[in-house]
Amino acid sequence: MLWSQLPDQLRTEEFELEPVWPALTRCLIEEAAGAYGRTLLVPMTIVRSAVFAQIVGALSEQGHDVRHFTLLADAVTIRDRLRARGEGPDKWGELSWEGLQVERCLAALAEPLFATHLETIGRAPRAVADEILSRTGLRR
Repeated sequence: MLWSQLPDQLRTEEFELEPVWPALTRCLIEEAAGAYGRTLLVPMTIVRSAVFAQIVGALSEQGHDVRHFTLLADAVTIRDRLRARGEGPDKWGELSWEGLQVERCLAALAEPLFATHLETIGRAPRAVADEILSRTGLRR
C-alpha cells in the first residue's frame, strides 16, 4: 500500500529498498499487536537480511514473540502463481518485475536466516496455514 502512495519520482525499484518501509512496517505491527492484544500473522516477503533485522529482529529485541516462516516453491510454480494473481508483461518485459526477481529471492531465502522453510508445492493454502498454526501452538 505504501508503494502506491508514493509519487513515481520517489519510488525506488524495489519496496524493500524504500527507506521508510521497514520502520513503518515495524510500527504498524507494534501498533496492531498493542491494539488487539493477540497473536498476529503477518504475511510479507522479506529477502534482504538488513531489512529482516530492521523488522523481525527489532520486534524480537523489543520482546515480541516472533515466529518466522518462509513459504517455498520452485521458480516455475512461483511464476505460475504470480500470473494467476494477475502479474503479467509490463515495462520489465514478458514477465513482471516480480517474475524477474524469483531466482534472486529464492537464493536469498535459502539462507539460514530465513529458516523455518515450509514447502508449499502441491499443498492447499489451508494445509500450509494449519501447519503454521500447529508449529506455533495456535491450533486449538
